[in-house]
Amino acid sequence: MSEETPVATGSMDSKNVFFQELKDRLLLAAWIAGLALIGALAWRVSQPLLYSYLEHSVNLSMQASGETVRVTNARSVPSAKRAQLGMWYSVAGSEDMFFVFPVFQDGVLSVCGAILSPENKVERILPVSAHARQVFSQLAPGITGIYVQRIEGAVAARSNNE
Repeated sequence: MSEETPVATGSMDSKNVFFQELKDRLLLAAWIAGLALIGALAWRVSQPLLYSYLEHSVNLSMQASGETVRVTNARSVPSAKRAQLGMWYSVAGSEDMFFVFPVFQDGVLSVCGAILSPENKVERILPVSAHARQVFSQLAPGITGIYVQRIEGAVAARSNNE
């Protein structure tokens, strides 16, 4: 009888399985990276549109409430450590800045705005949305004081970095 040498197919099969799994995992990682890249690009490209929509909404709300303040020109205010949750605008016909930010009262989001003088001091805080006008009187002075300190601190940090 002839002696047959066994063929070592076990190592070749395990190599093929390993490379197939590696290929599948790399393909999945590429899909995830692609989706993240597309999302980041869409977010970056849509920022001017978001700024203009918010500007329009703030101006309509101010007009409805009888305020004479109108915002224009979204401003980029870089932060030293972390970005504030809100958007900066110029006030029409003035050198003041307007910061639109959310306030959480009893678990409900309300939108307010702070007018900052050229000396970077908060002159007053205005409720921007209809719901904010309803709950603004219920905000404790300490809470508004905290928001004032945080906004003035962010502007002061920005001024120190310039």
